[in-house]
Amino acid sequence: MVDDASGGGGKGPGRGPPLTAADEEMIQQVRTMIAQNRIADAMAAVERMSSRPQLRWIGRRLIAASRQAARLGFTPPDRAQGMVGAVLAEIHREDRAVPERVDGPLIVEKPGADQVVIVFSGNEVVPFAHVVLQSYLRRRPCHAVYVTDRRSLFGVGGLPELGPDLASTARSLRQLSDRLGAVRRHCFGFSGNGYAAMRHAIEIDADSVLAFSPPTRLNVGRRHVERTPMIQRLHQHLPHMAQDLRPLYRASRRLPAATIVYGAASQGDTRYARRMEEIPNLRLVPIPGYADHDSLSIAIVSGKLMGLLDVMLAGRAIDNPDPVEGAP
Repeated sequence: MVDDASGGGGKGPGRGPPLTAADEEMIQQVRTMIAQNRIADAMAAVERMSSRPQLRWIGRRLIAASRQAARLGFTPPDRAQGMVGAVLAEIHREDRAVPERVDGPLIVEKPGADQVVIVFSGNEVVPFAHVVLQSYLRRRPCHAVYVTDRRSLFGVGGLPELGPDLASTARSLRQLSDRLGAVRRHCFGFSGNGYAAMRHAIEIDADSVLAFSPPTRLNVGRRHVERTPMIQRLHQHLPHMAQDLRPLYRASRRLPAATIVYGAASQGDTRYARRMEEIPNLRLVPIPGYADHDSLSIAIVSGKLMGLLDVMLAGRAIDNPDPVEGAP
């Protein structure tokens, strides 16, 4: 557990190495290279950032996103590259070195906060969510809980130290929220973890959920199962948990304020998102012209993530005006 104000203690991670003059210069070089559209050089420079190994992968991901954002024209190149540099510098200066493997939830407490953000981060070898997202959440009045899914089963097959199945995991998350003094709960996830966030949001009576490019149904046809390893794994191990979110939300008595962000030019992600558009208290946020899957990185480099997080924290669940009886 980490205290976000005091610098942490217990089993939580400690601060990473300080930002050196060489690090500062390297980050500035990366920003300049991106601004000059020297993407290959920027990627190579990121590879040399060895003081924090996770920066290499995070840097590559954000550089690719900044190039896309600039190409699409909705983010000026200087703003996109500036965001990459700012994120890399923030990680160096302030954020704690997060272990690549943890036995259970990683908890970052914010003294006095009465709400919690539960981040579903899957089975990441390099903890993108832990490192990058926390640089945003640490400035907001909330606790953060990062949960991992070592089996990569969309969070529905139980989570380490929380429970062996969805029901027990949901109970544990409720109890953990209560121990933190959180009267409001929020869920966050990207891609398959976005499905986990949306699924758990109705199980734990969350006030809101923010999901980036989530699949919204897992009971898909055989052809799709065979070409999607994560869905295939779920169908092999827990076929009864390969569920469709739409009837689950339609049947839920309480509905979180849900936001789905996705690339408007991505046929698959658009199809998944639009299936949910008639659910009350849910809004869709398409990214114009974006055809790829990593809508989270695009939101970061375009500066949209901060506003989306604020909307999530302000969200309130509502009673379902017309729950459908008999849904699974």
